[in-house]
Amino acid sequence: MRANRTGLTGFTIVELIIVVTIIGILAGIVLVSYSGIQANGRDTQRQADALAVKSQLEVYFNDNGTYPTASTMTNSDASTIAGENGILKGLSADALVNPLAFGGTTNSFRSISSGSPSNDVYWYQSYASNGTTICSTTPCAKFKIMYIKESDGTTVTLSSIN
Repeated sequence: MRANRTGLTGFTIVELIIVVTIIGILAGIVLVSYSGIQANGRDTQRQADALAVKSQLEVYFNDNGTYPTASTMTNSDASTIAGENGILKGLSADALVNPLAFGGTTNSFRSISSGSPSNDVYWYQSYASNGTTICSTTPCAKFKIMYIKESDGTTVTLSSIN
């Protein structure tokens, strides 16, 4: 800060540029950190959703002796899957929607065989008792749920207990 001819003091343009630059750098660091925190939060939501669905699928198996087929789990009408009228009665319909799903999506589950994985969907596939043959009609003896972690791009797979 320096005094001018009239005796008033103020900041020089160089001092102002330095301060603005420092504020910009700090803001950039905060934004990068914040987006990473958001991605970790969405990953936690994905994990919670997948575990809730897995738990309810095990209850379904105990009641029915089979797991639902992929076509049942990927039905766009979430009310046929979750809620009091759905096949997984103890499951909230919110657990079927990926945190990055487009607005209006009611079920983010897709069949593993229907495309390549992305971090805005969940993947489900049911299998025959050998664990490798895709089960398109009941009885289905095994299943896999998959999702991609947004924070590091790894694929997480949850398998049935059986």
